[in-house]
Formats: sequence, structure tokens, C-alpha cells
Amino acid sequence: MESVKNQSYKNLEVIVVDYKSDDGTVQIARSFGARVIEVSRKGVGYATHVGFENARGDIIIRADADAVFPPELIGKTVERIKDSDVYHVSHLYYDGSFFMNLMAHLYDKYWRKPWETTGHFIAVRREFYRKVQFNPDMELHEDWEFGWRAKNSNAKIHFDFENFVLVSARRIKKTGLFRYILGFRKR
Repeated sequence: MESVKNQSYKNLEVIVVDYKSDDGTVQIARSFGARVIEVSRKGVGYATHVGFENARGDIIIRADADAVFPPELIGKTVERIKDSDVYHVSHLYYDGSFFMNLMAHLYDKYWRKPWETTGHFIAVRREFYRKVQFNPDMELHEDWEFGWRAKNSNAKIHFDFENFVLVSARRIKKTGLFRYILGFRKR
């Protein structure tokens, strides 16, 4: 929330969709001026869909709770999404090892397909979201599934390697780097 507040681009609407958290998320979000929507149904796909349906802007950004945005990220997004339906960026781990960040860098630079959108940061044009939406029934991997369906609908998808968000490596640490690379995921 602090990194969103410190964006150079200020014309923002911040929405936090919360499912029964008990860690102070609602109070923290409200203290930063975010609109909080509390839902009674579990699932990241559902929460993302509710957030998108309630957003008022022409460009809607979905981000994970642990994402930290560099100060120019949203401004660059608004500028660079102009010729795209979907825009997303690379990532680095703020709590990861050198090796984890090297692997993230190599993956983003050489192996990531443009349609492989990840939940840490996905910007979508409102009119495109009306055609291809996040699947509200998915509790995991809704981000990749959205990218796959966007690709198959001939969306203009822009993966911007030059811009990035910082995210937590907690899932990699919990799973183990080798198992994570092989595709095993723990919540």
C-alpha cells in the first residue's frame, strides 16, 4: 500500500478485495484510503473478478498483496498499455537470494511467453476485460489461465521486461527452489 501511495502517477482508485482476513488487512487498506470490498466467498479468481467488476477506470491493474511497485510503474503502465489489451511486467524477490533473483531474471528474459501473466502485476483495458475475464471459480493459477485465454482471443499482450515489481519469495522458500522450478506449488 505504501508503494502504491508513493506512485508518481496519482489518478488512482485502489480497491482491496478481502475474504475474512484476520491480519488487519481491512484496517490497513482503509488507512491508506483504499476502497475495501469484503466478500464471503474464497478464491483469488473470485476476488480478482469482483475487484475488476467494481473498478471505475479504463485501465485496471491486478496485483498481489505482497507486490511492491517502483514509483514510476503505474505511470509507465498507463503510457505503455496504449497499444495493448493486456500489459504485465517482470519480477524480482525482495526477500530472495541472489540465485532466486538470477533465476527470476533469466525466466523473465528468456523463457516467459508474453501470455504467461502472473498475479504480481497485470494491467488490463476495461473493454478487453468485458471479453475475457478472470475465472471466478479458480482458486489458484487464475493469472496464467487468464493469460492463456487472452492469447487465444487474439489479445494484444505486452510483456515489459524493462519494468518490474518486487514480490515475496515465500512460496519458493516453502516449496524449495528446485521443486518450484519443476512446477510444484504450495500455498
